[in-house]
Amino acid sequence: MSDRLISIWRNIIQIMAYWEKLPKSKQPSCKSFEVVKEAVKDELSEVKFKFFSFIAEFFTPYLKLYQTDNPMLPYMDDDLAQLLKNILRLFIKPAIIDNCKS
Repeated sequence: MSDRLISIWRNIIQIMAYWEKLPKSKQPSCKSFEVVKEAVKDELSEVKFKFFSFIAEFFTPYLKLYQTDNPMLPYMDDDLAQLLKNILRLFIKPAIIDNCKS
């Protein structure tokens, strides 16, 4: 979903520029419009979307594995710990993480 947002972000910016040119009375007044308007003003929005998409790739295999009716709870602990370690390795030196107890 975030990949789709990244691909249409330039179009959203253009649409918001169009709405901004209209008088205030003709602009949408819903909260979601205001949220998108603030996101368009944020220069780092596209970077935030790409970072979210990158991190979501780590969760996808985990989520696919546990989206089942089978009893998977006994295996969840180890897989969740491994998922957390993989994400932490992006920000913390692997040697420090490996020294931590599981």
